[in-house]
Amino acid sequence: MFQWYKKYIRERAKEHEQRAERQLDGLRFRYHAFKNLLICNNELLEQMTRLEMYLRDCRRMFPGLAARTDLLLKLCRELVQNLNQVSEGAYGELPPILRAIAVRASTLACKLDPGEQVPLIIPLCDIHLDLIDTVGGKAAPLGTFANQLRLPVPDGFVVTTEACNLLLKKNKLLLRIRDLLRNLNSENFRQVEAVSLEVQDMILKAEIPEELRDPLERSFQQLLQASSSKAIAVRSSAVPEDGQHSFAGQFTTVLNVISVEAALTAYKEVIASNFNATSLMYRLHRQMGLREADMAVLCLAMAPARSAGILYTVDPNDPDGERMVLCSAWGLGEYLVNGRLPADILHVSRLDLKRFEPVQLARKELKLVCDPDRGGTREEPVPTCDSLRLSINENEMRTLCEYGLKIEKYLGYPVDIEWAITQVGDIIVLQGRRLQLRSGGREYSQTALERLKPLVAKGITASKGQCSGKTAIIAHQREIDSIEPGSIVVARESFLSLANRVSFIRGIVLEKGNPLEHLACIAREYRIPMIVGAANITEMLANGQSITLDADECTIYEGEADLLNQSAAVFPATREEAEASIPDLKEFRHLIFSLNLLDVRDPNFQMSSCRSVHDVVRFCHEQGIQTMFQVNDGEYVKNKSYVSRLDNPIPFHVDIINLGGGFAVSGHPRKVKIEEITSIPFLALWKGISHKGIKWSGPPPRVNLGAFSSVLGNTAIDAARSGRPLGSRNYAMISRDYMNLNSRLAYHFALVDALCSYNSAENYINFRFKGGGTNLQRRRRRVIFLARVLESLGFFAHVDDDLLNAFIKDLQLRQMEEKLDMVGRLLGCARLLDMAMEDEASMEWFIHAFLSGNYAFAPEFEGEESKT
Repeated sequence: MFQWYKKYIRERAKEHEQRAERQLDGLRFRYHAFKNLLICNNELLEQMTRLEMYLRDCRRMFPGLAARTDLLLKLCRELVQNLNQVSEGAYGELPPILRAIAVRASTLACKLDPGEQVPLIIPLCDIHLDLIDTVGGKAAPLGTFANQLRLPVPDGFVVTTEACNLLLKKNKLLLRIRDLLRNLNSENFRQVEAVSLEVQDMILKAEIPEELRDPLERSFQQLLQASSSKAIAVRSSAVPEDGQHSFAGQFTTVLNVISVEAALTAYKEVIASNFNATSLMYRLHRQMGLREADMAVLCLAMAPARSAGILYTVDPNDPDGERMVLCSAWGLGEYLVNGRLPADILHVSRLDLKRFEPVQLARKELKLVCDPDRGGTREEPVPTCDSLRLSINENEMRTLCEYGLKIEKYLGYPVDIEWAITQVGDIIVLQGRRLQLRSGGREYSQTALERLKPLVAKGITASKGQCSGKTAIIAHQREIDSIEPGSIVVARESFLSLANRVSFIRGIVLEKGNPLEHLACIAREYRIPMIVGAANITEMLANGQSITLDADECTIYEGEADLLNQSAAVFPATREEAEASIPDLKEFRHLIFSLNLLDVRDPNFQMSSCRSVHDVVRFCHEQGIQTMFQVNDGEYVKNKSYVSRLDNPIPFHVDIINLGGGFAVSGHPRKVKIEEITSIPFLALWKGISHKGIKWSGPPPRVNLGAFSSVLGNTAIDAARSGRPLGSRNYAMISRDYMNLNSRLAYHFALVDALCSYNSAENYINFRFKGGGTNLQRRRRRVIFLARVLESLGFFAHVDDDLLNAFIKDLQLRQMEEKLDMVGRLLGCARLLDMAMEDEASMEWFIHAFLSGNYAFAPEFEGEESKT
């Protein structure tokens, strides 16, 4: 009998454990479906943006539209499936609604698509701006310059994005690359670098499929034979390159390729550079998609240049002025655009091209030239007689500026042009892209600068603006990873890998370089003040020295000035949509882009109101978050075997369910210390909950004990109101980047649902608060107190009686942590606070006290901490 009982107990325990594991698996499944929903949502929004840009850039022909639409609809179906997995099938009527939209959108896309197969290789003479999605952002303008403006450009061809995708698909690399790039962290460059090396290695080892290799070999051979130098240049032409996102200098260019085999290798090197660490970091900083492999490759006849350089059709540091900026050096232009060598800089009048002013006549001791024997390039000394001579003559300068103004007029915006002059004096346009400008006032008052001592006044403005901070003097590239956030980088020469740190640095000062180099382009794009040509600056400043950099006046001051305001980047207006008159296109755009579900509080925010793909995306995203936000308490308490209790001295007791990655320890320990938790949002929230200024014992402030006792008598009534009995513990589901906290504390309920990742497009905090132990009027004042504080922190808040709903989203990780810290402080401070909300004046007092850092609401508080 005893043996039977022991067996029965073992079997019951095993069943209990299996049931608990199935329940935990269910929670994990919903969580992972939710994460996939967020990823899919972001990818859909990106694809919709790309489709919008494609339709804007095209005229009446839309090659590839059917395939683009199929991809979009496939992602949308995946999104709906994820929502139903998260909600356990609550939105079963949504797939038929999407199906009806998809059928009509697909029909229209097929009517608008000419149905021609996208070629793998297109001659430059056949390229125009409408093909930008096929040939990339560098080749499309260059082909247009040749075909529409009749400007001199090199002979050549483009290996299209379709060829790139074929290479990756045939080698089964697309899914592998997508998985590797899924969880990159912009603050962990070593991780990005390791993933980058792995992806690039896979591409370099890939076999070029026969259907691409044969036409590619023929095209390379023909171009090599036609080129006067018997050499070609292989350059990147990514789809977003040279548009609003410059990617300046971040992809590989292979110069002076002299054989077909070398050209095939160079082709793969350029494709692989789409995933180099600098490019990936740039996309992370700019919140761009990481998985896109849309890289076309531009192959041009090599022109051994006598001189080369860059032309800006307006001065980016004086966009309203009437001057162009021209930069020139002897030999090939690669060293010039990378800031490796000094260059001549001239200002040319836009009104009279005969008027020019040399701003810098550089001592040019080296030049980069083609190596005709071995291929590639080599350095050569510049003859002494040419060292201090302008590397471009007046006639060449005028002709080049005429080309620049012609391009600017055709495109409708200022441009940045790379050019070369051959040994016989022929000017060739190599590249043209939109010149990004910035506007806005000075960030420091002149009075603030006058209080500081000027240390240095030298150099040339590369990017306007002012900043303060401590210097980081960089002598070697390996030191870049150790730059402290908020530093002003001071270096002898330009390091393009500084682009990996642009979100952390405040300013750049270089001894060498020129204002038209790639790093200067990126500095202007990120609105980072930058000076170049500040001779011996690394010897004049100390590492860690506090300075103020005024790049407008090329002056460095001792000490730090107070920041006034921040300038904003300016992107010139795009051309009008030429296709608005096409009826089928108008309906197609409506089915894809129109948004009818605007307000989540609107009664019409429901499945049956979805009329477009955009509506479905909006609905799925909102309902997915709300579903996770409202996870039933019962999910937590059905089984305790996978629940860990937080071991802490604060009377805020929490039982935790680890969905994966939330603990530094394995398994499901009965107790877990805060030091053993790795969940980013939970730790940020707990930092606020455990703030030393919060009072966790005794009655609330400004309340007499009689009132306090009377409220305690309402406990039974309050428990009857609640969805969980009074005294129940608080529960949290956590992972590395996710938290769902369900709290019952001091007669009220609070829910905090947050995702904190390195992709700001996924990040959000939802906060809900309801209830209390007093009358409705006092409870309402408390939630208004919470709403006002949260609104001051940037949250959107809505109050309905004693219910508060608030949210914030799309913030960087550090900002999310700061907001959750403040939410944690609010949770601690709001305990029993409704008892103290006697009138509007007392509510205002508590708002002011909290925002002043008086979390204990002490009557005589002197303000030790301000709002975060």
